[in-house]
Amino acid sequence: MDKYTNAVISFLEKHQAVGNVKFTPQEPCSSPDIYSWESRNSPYKLPADLKAFLNVSNGFSLCWDAVINGKHHPMGCMQLNSVKNMVAVPLDHWPEDDVHGNPKFTLAKDKKKKRSKHSKQKGASDAPALAAFDLDSSCAGGCVALVYVLGEPTPEVWFQDLSCCWSVVARSFSDYFRLMLAHVGLPSWQSAFAPSGLVPLV
Repeated sequence: MDKYTNAVISFLEKHQAVGNVKFTPQEPCSSPDIYSWESRNSPYKLPADLKAFLNVSNGFSLCWDAVINGKHHPMGCMQLNSVKNMVAVPLDHWPEDDVHGNPKFTLAKDKKKKRSKHSKQKGASDAPALAAFDLDSSCAGGCVALVYVLGEPTPEVWFQDLSCCWSVVARSFSDYFRLMLAHVGLPSWQSAFAPSGLVPLV
């Protein structure tokens, strides 16, 4: 992960329209803290790639400003919660507004469509989502969550936009981390994977 992070920091620091690049190193997460999370949220286990990341950095924060006419404006923010703040979030806040009446099966249907478009894997599961945990509590454009799906060996990363629609962003934490850096933390970049699309600013 370090090589990707260092490459993005170097890119931002050299960019003429970027200023105040601030990377905040985090202490490693202890094994007891990971065990405590898994005990509280049993039967769900953190995926191996996320555990490996937490063993190096318990959370992530990299922010930068856009420089326009000599003035700094907060623009990009790449952030991941510490294990303590990876709390459970509801898969659907207002189930009565789901077209199909059942939020879990609506999610499963949308997920299957997403896979058929972006994945060549055969036999994509139509199983419902079981649980979701907050990955980035700083996201103002929606909810980024680690989602556990029935029958899937590892959790995926989904994004719920402000219309409460869930979309699959990445099949694994590692894939999400690389996407986050590739989009340099632009506001609501996760919306690129949602029906609503990117906000006009981006």
